[in-house]
Amino acid sequence: MPALQVITVPIAAWPPPSADDVITLAIERWLARIAGPGLRFIDVEVRDGVVTLTGIVGSRRARARIHAMARQVPGARGLRDRLQVRGIRRHRVLDLPAGRSANDARKFPKP
Repeated sequence: MPALQVITVPIAAWPPPSADDVITLAIERWLARIAGPGLRFIDVEVRDGVVTLTGIVGSRRARARIHAMARQVPGARGLRDRLQVRGIRRHRVLDLPAGRSANDARKFPKP
């Protein structure tokens, strides 16, 4: 049986992340950490330090919170807001017996 060989690649061979990548990662990590129903559909793009936020938030309060955080990230020079405020709909959970779908419940309501 041949011996296991370890191949090493110097880290310096990989290009370091750009400043824009660092800003993007900081904002995305923050969003993931505090993600609630209103913060799941946000795209973050950074070009030359200008942060562009695109997507849907559940309230004006959530939007303001995201703006405040994005402005505090070191290296961010501006903020372009393309967020839309829409209420998050809560879907009713149906209590169905095993083997029945939501379509069955509409066709044949419980007695």
